[in-house]
Amino acid sequence: MEPVIRAENLWVDFPGKSAVRGVSFDLRRGELLALVGESGSGKSVLCRSLLGLPPKGADVSFDVLERPPASGMSLVMQDALTALDPAMPVGKQIAEANRAGLCTPAEFLARVGIDNAAIRARQYPGEFSGGMRQRAAVAVSLAMRPQVIFADEPTTSLDANMRLKIMELLNGIRRDGTAVLFVTHDLSLVRDFADRVLIMKDGEIIERGTMTEIFSAPREDYTKELLRSASIGDPANHTHGKIHYHDTAIHAHEHTGAHTHRHGESHSESDPPAPLVSVSGLSKSYPLGRGKQAAVFENVHLAVYPGEIVGLCGPSGIGKSTLARCLAGLEKPTAGKRTARENLTIHMIFQDSVSALNPRMTAGQLIAEPLYLRDGKTPRQGVITGLM
Repeated sequence: MEPVIRAENLWVDFPGKSAVRGVSFDLRRGELLALVGESGSGKSVLCRSLLGLPPKGADVSFDVLERPPASGMSLVMQDALTALDPAMPVGKQIAEANRAGLCTPAEFLARVGIDNAAIRARQYPGEFSGGMRQRAAVAVSLAMRPQVIFADEPTTSLDANMRLKIMELLNGIRRDGTAVLFVTHDLSLVRDFADRVLIMKDGEIIERGTMTEIFSAPREDYTKELLRSASIGDPANHTHGKIHYHDTAIHAHEHTGAHTHRHGESHSESDPPAPLVSVSGLSKSYPLGRGKQAAVFENVHLAVYPGEIVGLCGPSGIGKSTLARCLAGLEKPTAGKRTARENLTIHMIFQDSVSALNPRMTAGQLIAEPLYLRDGKTPRQGVITGLM
């Protein structure tokens, strides 16, 4: 099949370090090629360099590099919040990319599974959930009708059902001849959709082959380790039973009667302590415009107890993050009651780390800031590096 990208001996060097080291491969018309490897292995740097958008300070060199013009390539980024313009309605961003004009922005949003697409097209990225923003970023990329789509972890923030829908959409697009370079950690998606697989480690392609070859007869120890790690998520490998947490450890076995918790409290599991934070009858809705309201969730009852890990699951856009923000006191509910223990401190780890971290501060400064606010003095460097 005709290659749309061909690279031989591609290097991407930074001062004192090579992020991509002598990579050679081709991407064929209508193919879905998976690029798999651990975080920091050079996958995203490789994609950006192929696009002609290498990171600042990078030196790109190669023996051969054949690719479409910039207008024939598009990128679906991992962090959708940084990919979308916060000051422009989502529909306008899709229209800007949609040169052919064969579909409306609302039709593109509907294709990636966003409800009320005509109304949503007039909204801004900040009014979308994290998963909805990711789908909107995919819609912008599809609107360009490119020869090649670089999909850099496009399904990271989506639920299992929506991940499948996005992959089916990309799979359908490539039947029209569009090639997809799919960067991912999700080997289940690779197994279901990829034609060929590249395994990347420390900036090098250490193994390559068809999907069947990689999954049935991997040669490299690193590839075998990746496949073993992926099997942890396979329900066939789960140990089912009661899982609980106490004495700083997780225990996966049946447990009855009283036990001592980390805080020295002794109680039976039928007589739990008072919750740290709880909500009852909680509801939240947002205005959609023109007198319409979008109900995020209704009549939620939830309590979080000391030493407990609570799993909150559901489809993308169902209201998980909004509920968490209501529990933390960062969002005001439309109805219902929130109760929290006196002097309770709550911290959030946000889905979009790029938007949560100040890009003008170093990693050390970011860690030091909350310690300074808490203690009123600059923490010792040893404290910061210890936390890192």
